[in-house]
Amino acid sequence: MERGAVAFDMDGTLLTLPVQWPELKIRVSRTLSRPVHSFRDLLRELWGTDDYWLVSSMVKEAEMEAVPKSTLFPEVRPVLEGLVSKFDLYVITLQSREAAEAALEFHGIRRLFRGLVTREDGPDRASQARVLMRHMGGRFSLVDDHLDQLVEVQSAGLGLREIWVCRAGPGDCLRRAQRLGFRGAVVRSLREVPLLLLPGG
Repeated sequence: MERGAVAFDMDGTLLTLPVQWPELKIRVSRTLSRPVHSFRDLLRELWGTDDYWLVSSMVKEAEMEAVPKSTLFPEVRPVLEGLVSKFDLYVITLQSREAAEAALEFHGIRRLFRGLVTREDGPDRASQARVLMRHMGGRFSLVDDHLDQLVEVQSAGLGLREIWVCRAGPGDCLRRAQRLGFRGAVVRSLREVPLLLLPGG
């Protein structure tokens, strides 16, 4: 039987990476001589330019500083170890490749993933998902705690199975999903993900 594939977002889904975003925005704003309100919007705008790589390098430096202070969610290791024999696992993240590799190695889980799609591959989740689909030659399940990014992927019509990890109260999760028109699955812990992915889920 053909193995399925699952891609996990990293920061906020598998672990927390405590980058000092307010300070970083100030430094990047000074470098670009323009205000920076959102790194996601900025990187999407700058994709394909020299400034993209300049900003990405500045963000990477802050990410690398945050790696030793990062925290792995307690359910992550047993969930991944339970899935890896049945699925090909990937990380799909807007962090830099160097920082993502370092964080996964720091927590001892890098060996569980076949590969990573990172900020170097695309400036947003939809473009990154397309990169992974081309690499794999097929579709996959996407597990992410960023609802807005999942909705973008859903709107792109890629045919993925989107799973939102919402650690808020169930009522809040439902309201947010309905407000943005999210049609995927909603879980409150990664422990629920195998129940959705395995036969009968």
